[in-house]
Amino acid sequence: MKVQPTPTSPKVRKMKDIENLYNDKGLREIHKPARRNGKVFTIVLAIIIGIFSGFFGGLFFYYFFDDSNSVNEDLPIQISRQSQIQPEKLEDLSEKYQQTLVGIYQEKTDVSSTNPIAGLYYPWEQLTTGLIVTSDGWIVVPKWSMTDLSQDYLAVTSDGDTHPIEKIMADPALPVYYLKIEDANLSVIKFANLDDTTVGEEIFVMHRNAELKMVVLSSFLAQKNYLEKTKTADYIESSDVYSLKYLIKDSLAQDTQGAIAVNTKGEIIGLVCSDGWPTNQIIPANQIDTGLTSLLKNSEIVRPKLGIHYIDLSQTVNMSILFSQGKESGALIHGDREINRPAIISNSIAETAGLLKGDIIKKVDNVSLDRNTPFSDLLLAYDSGEEISLEVLREGKTITVELKLDINK
Repeated sequence: MKVQPTPTSPKVRKMKDIENLYNDKGLREIHKPARRNGKVFTIVLAIIIGIFSGFFGGLFFYYFFDDSNSVNEDLPIQISRQSQIQPEKLEDLSEKYQQTLVGIYQEKTDVSSTNPIAGLYYPWEQLTTGLIVTSDGWIVVPKWSMTDLSQDYLAVTSDGDTHPIEKIMADPALPVYYLKIEDANLSVIKFANLDDTTVGEEIFVMHRNAELKMVVLSSFLAQKNYLEKTKTADYIESSDVYSLKYLIKDSLAQDTQGAIAVNTKGEIIGLVCSDGWPTNQIIPANQIDTGLTSLLKNSEIVRPKLGIHYIDLSQTVNMSILFSQGKESGALIHGDREINRPAIISNSIAETAGLLKGDIIKKVDNVSLDRNTPFSDLLLAYDSGEEISLEVLREGKTITVELKLDINK
């Protein structure tokens, strides 16, 4: 089986103190009795002190260093700080998600009856964690974990069974693949309604390590609609690709590639997916959900396409009035051909509709653009072929541009 990638799109769906894992056992103060004469007493006292020291030293070690005092020996849980929920609920969440995560491996082809070792899969060979998103076997994984699509891959479920990957579908608007395995009645967890997700709320980053056990990091949502800006070019976004992510407080190591971010209700708010490490960025669940919706509806992922690059004015500070036209929000059509990001893509719907470099898109179908309503997220909520109306500011004057969105797949 040779897997070939097939790109494709959809409509956005609106989607207390934790008891310390180690009970806070303080050592009791031992008061030394009044000094008495006599060697016997001294020996007895030394023995008593020795017994108490051993007892409390062992107690100290047990509660603060012994891993067996964790929530569950079979579920190694790493907590970065005190949590808002009870350990029992955290354990329940871990057990639940154990069933919805799979390990992805590159399939071995040199297996033979004379060399049984050749067909073994080792812990360090796991490429990423994948999330089961449908009961009949669709899984979502980061693209960066599967760099050679000419190779065959397989998924290992929580029961240790291996499943060949039958299909790989690429999302043109997200750095993820949707993988299909032939299975049924798989465990699936619902995505959160991100309208109810708030900055500062506690979340848990969960992934299944190579030993098929759950690892959990407690963190907090630090920012929504985060745009990574490490260089000037990062300000230039595409209308046809999701660029905004969720930001959590704690940085994550590369072995969390494909991990899921879960709220205290046990709902998924996003997927850890990054081409650089360490990272604290998460793809919001609604972005993944729209791709899944399109896949199930169209048998491929079809996204709408406009064909512009732009700067989100709400993400900038001190933008020259010559470009911003005095506005602090909106999508300023702007590009950089040196990095292959033209303001208007040739032969695109944007070009046909008459959009120009320097135009500022203020509204889409009367919905104003701002930091909480970013342009690409709003645009990608539409279906390909839908007609939309843009309110555009051009050289100080407001005009209306009507157009029909193209197909991106």
